[in-house]
Amino acid sequence: MKAWLRLFDFDTHASSLRPLPDDGARFVVGRGPDAALTLPWPTISKRHFALQRDGRGWHVLDLASENGTRLQRGAGGEDERLHG
Repeated sequence: MKAWLRLFDFDTHASSLRPLPDDGARFVVGRGPDAALTLPWPTISKRHFALQRDGRGWHVLDLASENGTRLQRGAGGEDERLHG
C-alpha cells in the first residue's frame, strides 16, 4: 500500500500531497540539495524533518528546524508541534 504525506505551509497556506518513497527506512525533507523530498517554501529549513519507518509505521523527527514541525493527526484533529 502506497503511503502519502500531506504538507501544509501555515504562512503561505500552500498545500501539497506527496508520495513517500518505497525504499529506505528514513529520509530527510527540506530545502537543501541533500533532502530526499525537496520543498521550495521559505519557511522550510534545509534539513527540516525526517520521516522514519519501522515495523509500526512512519514517525516524524524534527531536525532542529528554526520554525518547528507540526503534525495534524486526521481531519479536524489537534496539531502537535515538534521541536528537535
